[in-house]
Amino acid sequence: MGALPSTEESGAGGASATPSASSDARQSPSPSRSAEAIPSIPWSPPPVPTVPGDQVYSVSEAISARDAGTLGSRTIDVGGYWSASGLVHSCPAPDHTLNKLEIWCDNSAYGITERFEMAMTTISNGMETSFVPAAGPLLQPYAPDDVASRLFAETPNGPTPIVVAGHFSDPGAAGCLAAVRDACRERFVLESILAYDPASAPTLPPSPIPTPFPSPAPPGLFEATQCSGDVAYSFIGWTTAEELNVPMAFDGHAWAAVTAGIVPLGEWSADPNVPGLHFSLAMGRRVCLSFDMMGGGIAFSVVKGTAYRVWDDGRRTTSDDFGPGAGDPSLPPAGTAPPLPNGIAVAMRGSGLADLAATIRDWSGDLRAARPATNDELALPGAATGNEHNAAALVLPNDPRSVLIVMAECGSDRSVTVTVTKDRTSVLLLAASRTDCRQPGARRGAVLTFRSAVPSDITAFAGL
Repeated sequence: MGALPSTEESGAGGASATPSASSDARQSPSPSRSAEAIPSIPWSPPPVPTVPGDQVYSVSEAISARDAGTLGSRTIDVGGYWSASGLVHSCPAPDHTLNKLEIWCDNSAYGITERFEMAMTTISNGMETSFVPAAGPLLQPYAPDDVASRLFAETPNGPTPIVVAGHFSDPGAAGCLAAVRDACRERFVLESILAYDPASAPTLPPSPIPTPFPSPAPPGLFEATQCSGDVAYSFIGWTTAEELNVPMAFDGHAWAAVTAGIVPLGEWSADPNVPGLHFSLAMGRRVCLSFDMMGGGIAFSVVKGTAYRVWDDGRRTTSDDFGPGAGDPSLPPAGTAPPLPNGIAVAMRGSGLADLAATIRDWSGDLRAARPATNDELALPGAATGNEHNAAALVLPNDPRSVLIVMAECGSDRSVTVTVTKDRTSVLLLAASRTDCRQPGARRGAVLTFRSAVPSDITAFAGL
């Protein structure tokens, strides 16, 4: 397959979608170009079997006839493609005895589709998983034990051509709770399998093809800024898993954006597996992907060999959180974390609120003093919270060595740990565990004074 276009020039006009760990971060985004038209390998999905006797309804025809009220509870034949993902949901216990016709928290993980597709597709990058339902019409039937034993003999399975006999408006729907009774009546109840041979079904997708597109390729599925904001991107366009160099697998083509440089891959978080309270932030060259069937959803991955974690104490360690090969091989593993710096106690104060007992842990070693904030300081421009920001950091205009730290979470909170990172660009606020939250958005602050000027881009984060 020819190399897909990117914004990265190569020789005499050549281009490659394959990102490497050392790609130049100075590249800037440019509009993607269409994939080249390459003759495709002829292929069509296996047909739905024919059976003698009555009409075989397609899935959409069966649903339309049901909704029109022309079927009642008479037996009809329905043809399509059966699949079962094998996905097991973690569901809360029902608050009533379930009727056999009720669907309780399993969201289309199996069923009969009109198109040759899975009822649900699982996409995972080793760290995040998304579940994509069928794009076309779907029936999720009730199967009695004798029928279910064939359909669920092995999972995942499908899509497999199938013809079944069954009915809507089962009399058992009368036993469903009133709130779900209509849904029970709409459930298709299988009576028998008329045609179904999993052993002869082709796999999905049937075989690799050079490109699924005519020329030109279809438009993109998301704007690049939806990936990591207004940063430089080394590639924006349609591509494949092999071209992307990512630690995740998928078939066919995806619309992708790849950052040209290292960016945050998430938010600061405390590692529960490390003794003490140690925070880290995942970093790497982010890859964002979307598929036609995802309906606007975006999956996230990373260019192999670029992922690492930056720690509050200043360490940088390789990270395979996104899958094998994701981590930067030039960096060491996390190993043993250093001991926490000694805590410095200070009260965070706000108008009409009880003081919040704060313990400051400064990894820079440059902290000289800490004191409660005044009401005038809390009112300074740049110290505002709200609009989904529950913390703020403001270098005081009359003292470049002092920074105002504001936290706006629960007025009922009584203590908080305040961690200053080694480079003093981030201040991480973690309140003690709580069972309720009274006075949400209560603003309290403290002023930290260092021996040297505070970085102008210092940022505070709460709710970690």
